[in-house]
Amino acid sequence: MDKIEIFCIVEGEDTLFSVKASRDESISTLKELIQPKRPAMKDVYASDLTLWHVSIPSTPKRIIKRRDLTDAEKANKEPENIEDPSITISEVFGTSLPKRTIHLIVDPTQAPVLTRTPSPPPAELETEAFHMRLGKIKQDFFQPGNTISDFLRMFVEGELSLPEADCCVKGLPKAWLRSSSFAQKSPRPALYLLHPTRPHQTTSTTTPPSVAALETISNFQNNDLITFFGVSGCGKTRAVVEMLAQTWGFYLNGSQPIENGLNIQAITGCLLLARLLVLEYCLSLNRCDAFTRDRWMLLQVCPGAFEPTIPDVFDSIFRALLDVYHGHIPAISFPNLKRLLQTQFHLVQRLLSSYASDSPPSKFLVVLDEAQTLSDHGKGYFMSHAESGDLRSILSPIIHGLRSISSNTQNYCVVTCGTGIGADELEVLLSSGGIGNSWEQVNR
Repeated sequence: MDKIEIFCIVEGEDTLFSVKASRDESISTLKELIQPKRPAMKDVYASDLTLWHVSIPSTPKRIIKRRDLTDAEKANKEPENIEDPSITISEVFGTSLPKRTIHLIVDPTQAPVLTRTPSPPPAELETEAFHMRLGKIKQDFFQPGNTISDFLRMFVEGELSLPEADCCVKGLPKAWLRSSSFAQKSPRPALYLLHPTRPHQTTSTTTPPSVAALETISNFQNNDLITFFGVSGCGKTRAVVEMLAQTWGFYLNGSQPIENGLNIQAITGCLLLARLLVLEYCLSLNRCDAFTRDRWMLLQVCPGAFEPTIPDVFDSIFRALLDVYHGHIPAISFPNLKRLLQTQFHLVQRLLSSYASDSPPSKFLVVLDEAQTLSDHGKGYFMSHAESGDLRSILSPIIHGLRSISSNTQNYCVVTCGTGIGADELEVLLSSGGIGNSWEQVNR
């Protein structure tokens, strides 16, 4: 892949450095390449770096500050703040860069706080206690002898399997998406879980929906949202099950929304963090022969089907995280919770990279099934990030919360599906996700 060399300097320093990146990569990825280059940035998250696009002739050992730039240097290129992390490098720099030139000034400092506003504690102090409580949760749930730890170990090692349905055809799986109570009495098989690694194909000429969706996600790397439409029973859940059987990701179900409107994005962050902690533990057991993508999918789609005494490992850890979040003093801000979430996600990404080194990396899927339920919940109570400023349902902040898993849209894709999603819900999804608000782009 063709790469360009971008010369940078940290605000207030005199040492020039360069990074090489593909023109198609995002500004978010560029920040991650820049962050480890200089000591001044070692304690700063890559997403917090401020980049200024400039065009300054490079001279040896000259301290560069934006306020000290000469008129001639500003005439070449007025310093421009690159604010959108999702745009590509080529959109900023074009196809070529001038030689012997500084292209970026990097400012690692955060924006000043107004003097009349009490300064919040530094991020590292604010989150230190939360980190300790997080470590305590991991120790409590994943230490040997804990019921959840023992259950996960048995599951990862392949000792647990789905129960079989009590019907005329033997060997069909019996499972349930959300409730273990009715499933115990129902003899009906869960056909949507039958051979999930074999994509369902209605005719020889049509591409299975799961295959088409995965191809779309792969082809449009900067898009981080895709939606399944369709009437009840058309196979939407089967499609996302097939996708998760082939690609690492999370399965969430919108039919059980959290009844709390104080900070929906933060609550969604805790929901993702719980799954990341469970996945980290499962991967740490190093049983790639038994713990596969489809096994991980089954644990999420029907968590209570394997052991009646452990209805939902994810919910137990999520509730513990939520208690810590709401009871944390001083209160942890959502930006800092998001940093913790993204740090944990990067850790899991590294584990997956070494865990499945035989297969190429792909976007991590975050599936939200039954999204139409959330679109009807809390309508008119949540502020939209769209230009219209319209009030939205709870679906809007939840989508924003799901997208907070990474600052780089090329690392993940949110997949929503639900019966009866119409134009109103589509507008919410478009304005909540990272894709352009146009029908043409959706149709692609």
